[in-house]
Amino acid sequence: MAAALRLAESHPFDVVISDLGLPDGSGYEVMQQLRARYGLPGIALSGFGMEGDIVRGREAGFLEHLVKPVDVATLDQTIRRVARLARSNGSR
Repeated sequence: MAAALRLAESHPFDVVISDLGLPDGSGYEVMQQLRARYGLPGIALSGFGMEGDIVRGREAGFLEHLVKPVDVATLDQTIRRVARLARSNGSR
C-alpha cells in the first residue's frame, strides 16, 4: 500500500489496478486515498468476489471488480473501458 501511494505522488497513472488483500493494508484503502488525492479511476482484481466485496469496492472508488483468474482479453477490455470512462468524466 505504501509503495503504491509513493509511486502515485511522482508518476502519473491513467488507471489503478489493485488486489484487495495487500501485505500492508487493503486495496480498498489504497483506492480511497488515490481517488481522493488524484481522482484516479480503479479496477479491483481479486480473489474476493462476494457481493459485499464488490459493494465495498465501489464505495472505495473502484469502477470495476474482476475476480481472479482473469483472462488477458477481459482485463484489456476492462482497462480500456475504465480509462475511457475516466477521460469522459474529466478524471486525471
